[in-house]
Amino acid sequence: MVKRLIFAAGAGGVVGAACGLAEAIVAFLPQPAEETWLAELPAFAVAMAIYAPIGMVVALVWAALLGGIDARSFSRRVPAVTALAMLWLFGGVAVNRSFLPSATHPLSIAFTLLWTVALLWAIHRVWARPGASPAGEDVRLGRVAFALLATALAGVLLVLPSMRADLRGPAGGTQTAGGEAKRPNVLLIVLDTVRADHLSVYGYARATTPGLERLAREGVTFEQALAPAPWTLPSHATLFTGLYPVQHHAGRFHPRLDEHLTTLPELLHAQGYQTVAFSNNTWVSRATNFHQGFDDFEDFRGIWRVWRSASRLLAVQVYRIFRPTQLHGDRSGGAGVTNRAIRHWFNAKHDPGRPFFLFINYLDAHFPYHAPDPYWRKFVEPAHQALATHLLDEKAQDEADYTPPPINWEAQKWGALTDLYDGELFYLDAMLTELFDDLRQRGLYDNTLVVVTSDHGEHLGEHDLFLHRFSVYEPTLRIPLLMRLPGRLPAGLRVSDWVGLPDVFPTVLKLVSVETPADVQAVLPGRSLVGSPVAVPPGRMLLGDYEVPDNLLPRYRQKTTVTDESYFRRGLRSLHYGNWKFIRGTDGRNELYDLDRDPSEKNDLAQQAPEQAQAMEARLQGLLESVPKMRDAEAAGELDAETKAQLRALGYIE
Repeated sequence: MVKRLIFAAGAGGVVGAACGLAEAIVAFLPQPAEETWLAELPAFAVAMAIYAPIGMVVALVWAALLGGIDARSFSRRVPAVTALAMLWLFGGVAVNRSFLPSATHPLSIAFTLLWTVALLWAIHRVWARPGASPAGEDVRLGRVAFALLATALAGVLLVLPSMRADLRGPAGGTQTAGGEAKRPNVLLIVLDTVRADHLSVYGYARATTPGLERLAREGVTFEQALAPAPWTLPSHATLFTGLYPVQHHAGRFHPRLDEHLTTLPELLHAQGYQTVAFSNNTWVSRATNFHQGFDDFEDFRGIWRVWRSASRLLAVQVYRIFRPTQLHGDRSGGAGVTNRAIRHWFNAKHDPGRPFFLFINYLDAHFPYHAPDPYWRKFVEPAHQALATHLLDEKAQDEADYTPPPINWEAQKWGALTDLYDGELFYLDAMLTELFDDLRQRGLYDNTLVVVTSDHGEHLGEHDLFLHRFSVYEPTLRIPLLMRLPGRLPAGLRVSDWVGLPDVFPTVLKLVSVETPADVQAVLPGRSLVGSPVAVPPGRMLLGDYEVPDNLLPRYRQKTTVTDESYFRRGLRSLHYGNWKFIRGTDGRNELYDLDRDPSEKNDLAQQAPEQAQAMEARLQGLLESVPKMRDAEAAGELDAETKAQLRALGYIE
């Protein structure tokens, strides 16, 4: 019997791996023409590894049921019925989830029963062949056991697609010597897609960021900080170079950071800093040349691709039904795994004799919003519970992602999305606290300049928009900016003047006493915020830029019907000056807002105050003309297939 069980386990593993490979081929290979199947090889291996143990378990069950047949028939029938059982289970789940209305719908019930009868018939045909033991009673008992097992599994198969709704329920490393460095360390953190007005440190009613509140008490909070663009690539390029998008050219039409640009990590590396980056966003990766100046650059691209592909497997989707909150943002991914990688770097690579520059991009707040349990439930209102749980489903997320503007969802849906977004912020804050605590244990925190900011915000229904497309309104441009450096920056100071991401580059260099090269200083539009002790230049004018997003139109058309294409044809440029904000559209439609009286930008004054609008447009044009010119963008080739696949999955490109 032991030999038979060993054979069954081995045969089941082979059958399971073969099933995983077959599904992987079907799921992974229909890729856009520019992608290559070679990039999916790691995901093929993961698929086989996932399905092999499932096949082993199924085969062992059949080995027990088929114990009364001869060895030759056993060796043939165990693999056969194992394959049939896996086809029945995962094929049934696939049909129920993809093509049928719901588990309790008559069509779903009918399909499940017919599918089960078909399996019983197929296995009976295999079982009834010659080779049964003379002990017919054992065979009959085995058939009865199989019938009972199949009936029970049919019920499981029927329930699986709706199980999620039923289960939703209610809502460091070893301490090392710090090593006194002549210059302070630098920790630059980007909380991707985080809008300032949803952080409790900025006055939000929900306690989303208790950890950042502590950071604010120990450092400086800039209450009106702006991103130069409402998306990742140009904003990060500005953060790294101190230049506006019109200078560094990184954007839709030039998707990379040019080699000739001098970056913050390059300047710090030249002064002896050990430079390391951990990025979760594909726009900030080696593929877009953001690794220049770094000793180590971990962009998690390989991990991301394998997980993106493996998540399409039916076995993973079934797992999600039972544990829907454990597949995004927890210790197995997102900020949790990023923090683990950072701790590993400190343990294995950190040189205590050198100051470090550590850059981190946390992507967790980017849609889809699905923080780990219990974080995602933290702010879900009882009235939003069912809808919020539904929005954790991939289909619902895909539908929300590609609903074209203007979006007229009911208030409950906007509320549920807001609840989930706030849960992501609460989770991120917890991971920041974990990171800071680890640095304290290592004796590094108080000799580290900590900068926490974002690259852009997010729309959650304002102006009938969702996510960070088609807009330079405040929800997409207003971002957090906090700095802490004991002895150099005052504790608890809040600065209400306008500042922007272009100011971070010169401010960091000033705080760590690194001189900005004259040729770099000459073209910087930003200014150091360090004075006595903090000085914001008066009369600031800050630019915002959003290129025409017509490249997104084909993908929206593929997903749904687009009724108003004007959103896709309009590029935008904004100017903040005092209490005024001016938006110039490439379609000739301009907007003007008084942010003191109208912070939500609901009352466009462009027609009511034409003189003010003209004055703001003149300032905008004058600022564009006065910004120091840079050399033309470097010739750049196409992004590689893997990068395109990741950006496509994030909704950035067609």
